[in-house]
Amino acid sequence: MPYIYITFLFQKMKKSRFILFALTLLAMSCHSTETLERLGSIEGYIQDDPAQALSELSAIDKSSIVGKEDRALYSLLYSMALDKNYIDICSDSLIVDAVRYYSGHGSRRHRFLSYYYLARVQTNAELYPEAVKSCLRAEASAGDGGATDDYKARLYSQMAEIYLKQFALDKAIESSKNARAISVHLDNPQFYIHNSLDLASLLAAKGMSEESRSIADSLETWIGEKGLDCPPAFYETVLRIEVDRKPVDTARISKLYDGYKESVADNGLSENPVTVCRVESALGNYAKARDAIGAAVINAGDSFAAAGLYSTLSRLHEGLGEYETALEYRYKYDDIVEGLHQSVFNNDVRFLQERYEAERKSHRQDIIRYILAAGIILLITIVLAVILRQRQNKKEYERSLIEAQLEYNLISRLLEEKENTAGVKDILEQRLKALRPFIGPGSYTAKAIVKRNSSKDILESIGFLCALTHPGYVDALSKCDLTPEEIGICALYAYDFRPKQMATIIGESSLYHKNSVIRAKMKISGTNLTTVLAKIFEETENRS
Repeated sequence: MPYIYITFLFQKMKKSRFILFALTLLAMSCHSTETLERLGSIEGYIQDDPAQALSELSAIDKSSIVGKEDRALYSLLYSMALDKNYIDICSDSLIVDAVRYYSGHGSRRHRFLSYYYLARVQTNAELYPEAVKSCLRAEASAGDGGATDDYKARLYSQMAEIYLKQFALDKAIESSKNARAISVHLDNPQFYIHNSLDLASLLAAKGMSEESRSIADSLETWIGEKGLDCPPAFYETVLRIEVDRKPVDTARISKLYDGYKESVADNGLSENPVTVCRVESALGNYAKARDAIGAAVINAGDSFAAAGLYSTLSRLHEGLGEYETALEYRYKYDDIVEGLHQSVFNNDVRFLQERYEAERKSHRQDIIRYILAAGIILLITIVLAVILRQRQNKKEYERSLIEAQLEYNLISRLLEEKENTAGVKDILEQRLKALRPFIGPGSYTAKAIVKRNSSKDILESIGFLCALTHPGYVDALSKCDLTPEEIGICALYAYDFRPKQMATIIGESSLYHKNSVIRAKMKISGTNLTTVLAKIFEETENRS
């Protein structure tokens, strides 16, 4: 009794544990669904209100994010919110969950966004080769609804920035042209202006001054047609281009400079000291240039900005006749540029796209080879299965023919014995006559049957099987001098096959000619052939 009671309690405990486990899973599932719905809601408005999205994401309890899909979407949205709120991060520890999940799951849009924001993080960390690879993967996912035109333009703009940082000007110009071509169709004038100015600057850096000026002029016309005011960035870019042109067009520079100062004042901004110094130096106002450059502040670690500052100072002091000081700044400028070029040499990104495309092509070719190999193996397997099946069918048919031959020989010997009664002889003779068209002298052999597969062979095989199972019926047909092929047709009629079904079996479109021959041999006129054969079949079966 105690043993039974303990067993009962143990079973109750196991059942309770199972119920508790199921309830826990159910609660986690419901909580996960709730979190996913909340993240989906944030995704709906993150583009329009990134500040609210960041606040909402920060309020989510991370312990409630349990599933892989939840973690991936959370890390993607959080990375998007930070970027859209101008908070730069240099670690991929946040976005990596999204990249890992969406690289093999989810939609193309989420895959594109995960690679795009990974590239943003890598660019912030100055990991330019890795950033280029991420951009290329994002570009590969952009098609078929993977990215909107706005994000495609932003991707190419990002690629142009990365290539510029690595002095790959040809690649930077190509990407910038793509960004400009897409952004012109967007309802975002400032973004188009930004991309156009970037392209103009890149063309100027490449030494393509006429193309650069053409872009700037067309942009100025476009801004006027849209009824917009040229932003300070427009004047800064165009002034930088004009100052570096030879010979210097002081009238154009003065006009642009006046526009720049007016635009800066209208927007409540401060003038860029480096820009002012360059313009005043180009106009020969070196004292004003020296006063302006004294207010320049360069962020630590910004090598490009430092190089620009030293280049400007070198020109200023050269204009002032202070050649030793100009040379010192020139050396500083050369040191920075040399260091940048060395970094580029160590991490050359110019051919990353070609290598990436080659890798993708090789991967596709590997997949095709695997598919072809699998297809060949499958085809060989099917062929071998068919061959084995045919061999098995051949053996079974040969065995049936051998058994029928043995039966034929046995019946022949029995008929020669005098002890047999008249009834036994009648049965044996009927069986013998049924087999004679298939087994007797002049009939086709088993080997010939197996080798052929025409409609004639099929019908003869059907007739043979009918002779084995319904000898009386076949004996009655043999008395009309029907061939084995014609007996096969009669057998199908006896088995209630319709002409269309029979034509499908033997692979012929019509049996009219064969039916006519059978009717002639059996002297049937004015009566349906099927009816006559059914009657004969019934009578012979009743006798047997």
